[in-house]
Amino acid sequence: MSVRFKTFYDRQRVIGPLHTAGPVGLTPDGTRVITCVGERVVLTDIQSGRELCRFAGDTEPISSLAVSPCSKHLFVFSGSLSLRIFTLPISQSLQTNSDAKNVVHPDRVISRAHEAPIHVCKVDPTSTYLASGSADGVVKVWDIHRGYITHVFKGHGGVVSALAFNYPRDPSSITTGDVKMQLITGSVDTKIRIFDLGATVARASGRPKPEAVLEGHVSVPRGLDVSQDGKWLLSAGRDSVVLLWDISPLRASKPASKGKEKPSEPRLVKTIPVLDHVEAAGLLFPEERLAGSSKNATSPGFRFFVAGARGVVTIWDTNNSTPLLTLGNEKPNDKDESRQILDAVYLPTNSTIVSIHADQNILFHALFDASLQRQLIGFNDEIVDAVFLTTPPISLPLNSENGGLDHARRADDRLAVAVNSSLIRIYDASGLDARLLEGHNDIVLCLDCSNDGAVLISGSKDSTARVWAPISVPPSLRALSGSRAAIQIGNDNSSLPLAFAGNLSADSNGWQCVAVCDGHAESVGAVAVARQTKNTLEGNPPVPGDFDNHENGRSLRLKFTFTGSQDRTIKMWDLSGVSAVVKASYPPLASNFDFDPKSQRNGETRDLATPVRCKSLFTLKAHEKDINSLDVSPNDRFLASGSQDKTAKVYEIEYSTSPVRGSFKLIGTCEGHKRGVWCVKFGRHEKVLATASGDKTVKLWSLSDFTCIKTFEGHTNSVLRVDFLSEGQQLVSSGSDGLVKIWDVRTEECVTTMDNHEDKVWALAISRDEKTIVSGSADSVITFWEDSTEKKVMEKERQRAELVSNPLIREQDFLNYLSLRDYRNAILLALAMQQPGRLLSLFKSVRGGLDIEGLNWSKSFTGSSAVDEVIRAMSAEDTITLIKYVRDWNSNAKTSEIAQEILYAIVKLRSAEEIMEMFRPQTALTGTEQSTDTAGGLKEIVDGLIPYTERHLARMERLIQESYVVDFLLEEMDQGMLCGGADLMEVDA
Repeated sequence: MSVRFKTFYDRQRVIGPLHTAGPVGLTPDGTRVITCVGERVVLTDIQSGRELCRFAGDTEPISSLAVSPCSKHLFVFSGSLSLRIFTLPISQSLQTNSDAKNVVHPDRVISRAHEAPIHVCKVDPTSTYLASGSADGVVKVWDIHRGYITHVFKGHGGVVSALAFNYPRDPSSITTGDVKMQLITGSVDTKIRIFDLGATVARASGRPKPEAVLEGHVSVPRGLDVSQDGKWLLSAGRDSVVLLWDISPLRASKPASKGKEKPSEPRLVKTIPVLDHVEAAGLLFPEERLAGSSKNATSPGFRFFVAGARGVVTIWDTNNSTPLLTLGNEKPNDKDESRQILDAVYLPTNSTIVSIHADQNILFHALFDASLQRQLIGFNDEIVDAVFLTTPPISLPLNSENGGLDHARRADDRLAVAVNSSLIRIYDASGLDARLLEGHNDIVLCLDCSNDGAVLISGSKDSTARVWAPISVPPSLRALSGSRAAIQIGNDNSSLPLAFAGNLSADSNGWQCVAVCDGHAESVGAVAVARQTKNTLEGNPPVPGDFDNHENGRSLRLKFTFTGSQDRTIKMWDLSGVSAVVKASYPPLASNFDFDPKSQRNGETRDLATPVRCKSLFTLKAHEKDINSLDVSPNDRFLASGSQDKTAKVYEIEYSTSPVRGSFKLIGTCEGHKRGVWCVKFGRHEKVLATASGDKTVKLWSLSDFTCIKTFEGHTNSVLRVDFLSEGQQLVSSGSDGLVKIWDVRTEECVTTMDNHEDKVWALAISRDEKTIVSGSADSVITFWEDSTEKKVMEKERQRAELVSNPLIREQDFLNYLSLRDYRNAILLALAMQQPGRLLSLFKSVRGGLDIEGLNWSKSFTGSSAVDEVIRAMSAEDTITLIKYVRDWNSNAKTSEIAQEILYAIVKLRSAEEIMEMFRPQTALTGTEQSTDTAGGLKEIVDGLIPYTERHLARMERLIQESYVVDFLLEEMDQGMLCGGADLMEVDA
C-alpha cells in the first residue's frame, strides 16, 4: 500500500496557561470564562477551549473584576487602582484564526478609582450600578451608563470583604411603593451594613449612614446573598457559621406620621454551623432540582451552598440545618491549602456551581446529578510527558436493524499529561476539560500506554510506577454517578463506590489505579508496557477495542511492564493479575449507601481501595548512569533502553505464562552518540531503532548488527524525543531548541519544522492515525498539530487553477520569471499552463547559455544547477507531466536533443523506485491503491521513448561515422595543399 508522506502540519489549537492568579468571572449563560494570566485578562470559550480575546491592561496585577448580568460589560480593577470598563465582544465578531490575538481596548479608563487596593466589586441585577470596595473601608457606587459616582460609603472598620445588591427579582413580591435598591456590605470588623441607595441620594449633606448594622459573625464575612423576594439575607464567614437574617422590615413602607416610634430592625432567624471556613456562599433558586433531594423548598426554608477551606461545595437546607449534597472529593485530614476554594459562582441557567480553587483549577459541578461536568486546569507548569489514551466503548441504545447494542468508541479521545506535579492530567483531546489522577506522592516523570490506548503506566520521583485502568460505566449507571454506582475490581465481583474514581461526567470515563510497582531505590524515569495483551478466553488473540466484554467471556489482561530508574537498574514486573479495565457495576449495597472499603472473603480481610502490589520478575543493572527511556518492540520480543552514559542497549525478552516467568538479556549495544541518549523508539514496520541524544542528532540503528545506518542533523540543541511516522518512512523529533521536526528517512533531510514553543519540548505524542501530533514544553504550552498535507495539496491545485484561468496574468508572470532567472517558478508555471512549447524554449535558452552566466556541465546535468534543483524537488504530478512532454519532444529530431538532456537529468536526480512510485495509481489524496496495473502509465511512456531513442542513437552513430569521412577529406586536403608533394609548382622570382 502506498503511504503519503506528511509534509505539512498546522497548529490546530493550543492549551496554555488559563488562570495563574487573581479573580475569575463567568458570563451568566456559563459559556465563557474570564480569567487572569499574569497581568492579562483573557476571555475563553468554555466548550471549545479557544481563547477568544485578551483585554488590554496596564501591566499591573488584577485585583478584582465583575461581569454585568446582561453580559455586556466587563469591569476590571488593577493594582494601579484604576478601573477599566470593556464591552464584552460576541463570539461571532471575533476572528476565528487561532494565530490571531484579538485585543479588546477599554471603552473608558478611570485612572484612580480608589485610594487603596480594590478587593471586591459587584454589579446590580439591572446592570445599572457597579459597587466596589477597597482596603481602606470605602465603598463606591458607580453609574455604569452615565459614568460617575453616585454614592460613597465610609466607616467600615477595615477591608471591605463582601458586597451584595438587594433588588427584588421575584415580580410577585413587588408591591406599589415597595421597590427600592439596597447595598449590603461586609468588612473585616465582622459587621454587615445595609444601605438604602434611594434614601442616600435624597440626603443633601452629612455622611450616609446605613439603615442597619448586623452583628453576628466573629470573623470576616465572605459570602452575602439575598433571596429573590428581597426579604431574606444569607451571610457566611470564616467563623464557619452561616446566618439567616430577616430583613423584610427594612423594605416595609414607612408611616406617614412623624412619631418617635423606632422602626423595626432586621432579626437573626437562624445560625447554622457549616464546619468550614467559608469563602463563598449563595442561595439556590427554589425551583432548583438537586440530586437526591426534594424538588422545592418552602419558605422560610432555603437551600444554599457554601465553599471554602475544605475544598468542596456543600449544599445545605435551612429547615433542618443539615447538608443535602457535597460536590467534589474531600480528603480527611488533608491540610493541603492548594485544594481550598477561593470563590464559587452559581449559574442558575445551567444548574451549575463553579468553584475556583487555590491551585488555579476551575471546577463545574452539576446540581441535578452531583457530577463534575467540567474541570479547567489553570496552570500546568513544565510539561514533562504526554500520551494519547482511548476511553472504553460506550453502549448505545438498541439498534433495531442489528437487534443488539451498538458500541461507540473514539480512538485517542483523551490525552494524559505529566507535569511538575504528582497529579496526572487527563485532557479531553477536543477541549479544555480535564481530570486529575491522584496516587503518586511526588512528581510524575514519565508515561506510557498499552497498544490500544486503554491502560496508562506512570513513573514518579517517589520510586514507584503505577498502572491505571479505565473505568467502564454502562449508560444505565451514568445517572447514578456519585450516588449508588460502584466499581467492580477485577473479576471477583468485589466492588467499591464510584466516588473512589472521582465524580465522572455524563459522557466520559475515568481511570483508576489498579496496580503499583514498588522496588526501585531512586526515581523511576522510564516506563514501557507490553505492546500485546493476552486474552483469557482459550488464548484467543485480543480484539482491538474489546476492553472487557463479560457477555462473551472475553477479558483482556496485560502481561508485563518495565521500569528504568535513576538507580541504573531495569525491572520487569508481572501484570498478569491486573485487569485491563475497571468495570462499574450496581452491587446490592445497603439502603443508606454506606460502604465499607474492607470486605471479608474466605476468612481474609481485603482492602478493595488498595491497588495490587506487582511482583518483580527480573532485575538487571543496565547502565552506568541514569536511564532516560525504555521501549518495547511491537512483538514484545525486544526491549531497548537509553541512558546518560551515551549508549542505547537492546535486550531479548523471555516470558512465559505457566508459570509466570520473565527475564531479559543484553544482545547488543548501540554506541556512537557523543552525549546522553534521551529517547529510544523501535520501528513498527522495520527492524530498526531510533535514538535521540543530547549531541543534537537523531540516529537510526540496524537491529541486525547494531550499527548506525542514518544520522539526522538539524536541531540546534539536545534532541529529547523521537518517534516514527508514515510506516517508518519518516521520523518526528523534538528538542531543547523548542522545535518539532519531521524527517525523511531515505534522504535524511528535514521535511518540515513546527515552531510554537519557547523552551524545551519534553513531550511528544502521536495519534494512531498520525493525523495529530501533540508537543508539550517547559513553557507550560501544549500544542496540537493537525496534518494538513492534503489541504495544502488541494490549495496548491486551486492556485494553479486560478493561474490557468487568467492567461494574461500567467503570460506576464512567466516573462517576469524568465527575466529574473527564476527557473523554478517559470518551469512550474509553464507546467501549470500546459504549454510545452514555452517550456521547451526555456530549456533551449538555458542550454544555449543565452540567459545565464555560463554552463557548468561538470556539476550540472542540464547546464544549470538551478534547473537541476527544480527537477530534483518537483512534485510527482509535475514530474509525470514533464516526462510526458519529454516523450513528445523525443519524437521529433529537432527537439530530441533537449528531450534526451532532460530525461538524463530526471533519471540521475530521481531514483528508479521514486519514479515508479509516482506512476502508482492512487485514489485522490488518500494514498490507497486501486486495483489497476500499477506500472501501466510508466510502461506506455517507456514504450514511446525507446523506439525514437534507438532511432536517434542510430542517426547519431551515422553522423559520427560520416564525420570521420569529413575529417579524412579535410586532412587530405590540408596535406596536399600545405605539406607539399612530388610535383610542386614553380614560381618565377
